[in-house]
Amino acid sequence: MADAEAAKSLSGLLNGIAQKVYYNNSEITEQLLKRELFPELPQDAFTALHDKMRGLIKVNDLLIWVFNRSCS
Repeated sequence: MADAEAAKSLSGLLNGIAQKVYYNNSEITEQLLKRELFPELPQDAFTALHDKMRGLIKVNDLLIWVFNRSCS
């Protein structure tokens, strides 16, 4: 059950970051995501997790761009 909750929180974090990055949703803040999804996590650990997930989203964007360029 703990794994399912962790996966749900991680998915919510990725969705929140995507909302902020792609749709400029100013209501989504790092503090909101921490409070709602990872309240028990120390701030420094959450910041590290947030930064890693944001990095994954950026890498994904780059891979999509490269793929689209190679198919053109």
